[in-house]
Formats: sequence, C-alpha cells, structure tokens
Amino acid sequence: MWDRKIEVGELNGKTMLVMGVGAIGGEVACLGKAFGMKTIGMNRSGKPVQSIDHLYDLDHLMEAKPRADYIVSSCQVRMKRKAFCKKNTSKP
Repeated sequence: MWDRKIEVGELNGKTMLVMGVGAIGGEVACLGKAFGMKTIGMNRSGKPVQSIDHLYDLDHLMEAKPRADYIVSSCQVRMKRKAFCKKNTSKP
C-alpha cells in the first residue's frame, strides 16, 4: 500500500552528489542527467568525467555536501565516506 505521508518531488533541477565517480558512479550520474538533474561528483584522481557538471577531489569533499539534494555513494574509500556521512553539514 502506498504511504501518502512520504514527500515526493521532482528530480528535475535538483543536485545529485556522486561519491566515487568510476564506472558505476558515472552511470548513475548519466541517469541523473536523464532526469534533468545537476551532477556533482568526487573521485580520487580529480580527472574530469563526462556526466559530472562539477568534480571534487578527496581534499575538497566536504565542500560538495551542502550543494547536494541527493547523495549516492559508490566509492570504496570507506574512511573518507564514513567521515563525510558523520559531518553535520546537511541542508535544513
């Protein structure tokens, strides 16, 4: 049964942060683009990725979180991911 108390909104115009823009993260970003989302991402190398509008490296990871409406984690960097998720920099 559908729970109508859950807020549902449009993805168009929202921002998705993809943590770990490798093969899987790149495909997720492409899907976000198909829904009209802005995409920001993080990878270790800092090398540009076609489906990412703005790319961060690990040293600037914490700057990305406040810009994101949605976060997708596809990275293997467990310690950085853990620290990233614990920081309280969420949008209100």
